[in-house]
Amino acid sequence: MKVRHSFKKLVSVFISLTFMAALIPQSTLADGPDPQQSLTGISVSDTKDSVNSVYELADSLYQRNSNFGRRAGGFIWDTEGKKRSWTYYNGIMMDAFLTIDKEAYLPCVNDYYNENITSSGKVDSTDASENYYREKELDSIPPARALFDLIREKDYNKCADKYKKTINYIYSIMQSYEVAEGTNGNFKHKIDNKNWETYLIALDGLYMAQPFFMEVANALDDGILIVQDFQTYTCEVPESDDIYSAVTERMLWIGENLYIPQKHLYCHGWGPDGLNGQYWLRAVGWYAAALADVISMLPKDGYEEEKDALILTEKKLFDGMLEYRDEATGMWYNVIDHGPELAGSGCNNELETSGTALMAYAMMKTYAEGYLDDTYGEAGLMAFNGIVKNYLDSEGLHNVYISSGVETTPEGYLGKSYKVNEAKGVGPLMMAASYANAAAEIHAAPSAILTGGEDMTFEINKTPDFSGVSANIIYNNGTSVTVTSEKLTFGECDPTVTGLQEVEVYYKDINCGKIRVTFKEPDSEDKPGSSSSSSRTSSSSSSSRTSSSSSSTRTSSSSSSTRDSSSSSSTRDSSSSSSSRTSSSSSSTRDSSSSSSTRTSSSSSSTRDSSSSSSAKDGSSSSTEKDKDSSSSIVADRKDSSSSSVVPSGTSGDGDEKDSTSGSVKVVSEPTQPVSVSIGGTPVQVRVEQEYTADTVYSGEALTPESAGLKTDVSGLEGLAKTAIENSAGNVASAGDLSGLFTVSYKAKGKGGAGETAFTSKIKFDKKQAKQLGMSKDDIKALANAVKALNKFLKQNPAKIQVAKADLAKCFESIDASFDAKGKLKINSVTVKLNEKTVTLKKKDYKVTVSDSEKRTVTLEGRKNYEGTITVTLK
Repeated sequence: MKVRHSFKKLVSVFISLTFMAALIPQSTLADGPDPQQSLTGISVSDTKDSVNSVYELADSLYQRNSNFGRRAGGFIWDTEGKKRSWTYYNGIMMDAFLTIDKEAYLPCVNDYYNENITSSGKVDSTDASENYYREKELDSIPPARALFDLIREKDYNKCADKYKKTINYIYSIMQSYEVAEGTNGNFKHKIDNKNWETYLIALDGLYMAQPFFMEVANALDDGILIVQDFQTYTCEVPESDDIYSAVTERMLWIGENLYIPQKHLYCHGWGPDGLNGQYWLRAVGWYAAALADVISMLPKDGYEEEKDALILTEKKLFDGMLEYRDEATGMWYNVIDHGPELAGSGCNNELETSGTALMAYAMMKTYAEGYLDDTYGEAGLMAFNGIVKNYLDSEGLHNVYISSGVETTPEGYLGKSYKVNEAKGVGPLMMAASYANAAAEIHAAPSAILTGGEDMTFEINKTPDFSGVSANIIYNNGTSVTVTSEKLTFGECDPTVTGLQEVEVYYKDINCGKIRVTFKEPDSEDKPGSSSSSSRTSSSSSSSRTSSSSSSTRTSSSSSSTRDSSSSSSTRDSSSSSSSRTSSSSSSTRDSSSSSSTRTSSSSSSTRDSSSSSSAKDGSSSSTEKDKDSSSSIVADRKDSSSSSVVPSGTSGDGDEKDSTSGSVKVVSEPTQPVSVSIGGTPVQVRVEQEYTADTVYSGEALTPESAGLKTDVSGLEGLAKTAIENSAGNVASAGDLSGLFTVSYKAKGKGGAGETAFTSKIKFDKKQAKQLGMSKDDIKALANAVKALNKFLKQNPAKIQVAKADLAKCFESIDASFDAKGKLKINSVTVKLNEKTVTLKKKDYKVTVSDSEKRTVTLEGRKNYEGTITVTLK
């Protein structure tokens, strides 16, 4: 069913047309698109401006038509000058008006149908002899689509009866309409027409006929149409399931048989003797729009295979079209596979607005509804904005090719003229505008998950290899795309400097996050004389990296690039360091913690950073502690003296695992790199770990950190705070309550449905309370820097929780349902119990079938977030 957006009220008819026209952007049209208007990207604000311009065009056209009830033609957008009003393009205009603003335009659209349809449901020809329904061509069907919107409106019930008769009349005609043999039931475009004997089927016809059938099926499912509505013009009462299957078969047959693999394009016409081999833009646009509408109107449940096949066909069509797109404007030429050099009958092959608008509509609709990914959403937005910025001005919409039959040469599609404000262009552009804002907002706000770039290590002075890095770009329409390293852009890093650096990663304009890169000297720990863990335990050699007398020192006090010297605070981006990186984004100090060691003297054994302290993630960094008597390393949540990571039974500690004994879901984040802190002049290290352990979380539950049992242990930080207060205030017990000094908050990243949801932890340090407790200014600064560094790690390493599908048969609780007098099942609610909580299922979560109506037995099958089946007898 169509999606309606009421973005504005109807502008008063008293507003001058001059003012209305002034709201539409100007464009240079004489020589084609203005190069200054070419698009290099898409923004939400630009798209909103374009949508508003289209709405102003629609309003202007509405106001210039004083009478929507005419039967003899003459609409401002009818440049063909037909002497009848019941035409496919007038019907598309009525449908388009309802699409962009149903509330505003419903009265005038109803006037059109009320005046054009008699009480018997036929097209009225009282004062316009040509205004009748042409029963032998598909082009007569499209005006009937808007009738389905009208019969749903209570305010128009007085007309609903004759509108339903019209639908019945057209459906009865189509039951005996001729089909082309061997085409899975596809209709001939026109019957008994000599011009259509060679090519019986045209791509255009798919849009003219098939969405109408889908509207009938949807109306039957909704109860808007019932059996009695098909009695005026006696015909076999349709079954919605039969309609869905028949339409799908017709669409897929076209998708297979009118496609030319060598060109990656769909040709315009098919006949028993072959294809016409020509590629007319608007014809392909009609088929693309028909696919988009049919996909959207198929039921969510029970037609997954059919829908998937149609989506693949649409994708194949789009992929081919993208090869022929004009890069500057995002548009396409009238004859798709030729450029402006092709001319015939004095009319050039130009970028054409109607076909481009149809393509934009189909792309943005399938994208906004979550069927195809951002490749096509972006292309649709480019096309839509390209039309508005280049071909919509104060006059209206330019470059609409007037019409064409099935031709056999490219020049055959260039014999007629391009028009301004022609319905076949304005209608599709209005339809496209109804999806543009939604598509732009989805396109502008994706999330990204980096993989393959966790704590990468490279040799110093060598170009880093990021080939293993990829990004999963996730859009809120439910689609995602995995981007490999060759399509990613990596920020700056300095391979000439040892230690930890953070590298920004981008996909187009999307910031995908950072990867942690450590540069080190090759096999430095095995070289004679290098500072190993054993050398650091000796007080005489512990300062070998900072002693000015050390022959191997790289950080002597006389060097401007000191790493640990108190004069440089060991920061990479210190203004006093000649090796500082000037970019603000590089202000991270190797592990974002070395700046906290500003009070470390040159004789101190403060570790350079996480990479130089041999701080492996398995807790091996404990070997670098200056013996246990100095207590120079505090590790948060340490369960034993040999390991710093907390690993529940049944897990390996490196990801989401199922406990092999209890069946519960447990997640333990990898421990942080140790952060160097100087408390009271003593160098120490701290790391914080987070643990998640809970019974299985099901997608129907409200997923929160509390329900998931997510905990971030800050006991190591609290221990440091106690030490700092004791050093400054003398007695931590008398200093006051430490609760609230470090607090943890959580932020979820994901929809909470079946699959993976990530929680990011963030630690807050209350510096004001620390000061009140007697902590010194230097210790407060050191702890604040440590928290900052830990938060960077926690942000990059969220707790990834696997949310499971629930077994419907095991968690089912109750069903509230009944059969009506006609034997139709009505379901009020279905509830389940998840972890002792009652949850009401959404309709998308289950499919119901009647197993035995006499015994009142129904079967529920889990969908989406649920699995399994259960059979229930209703009371």
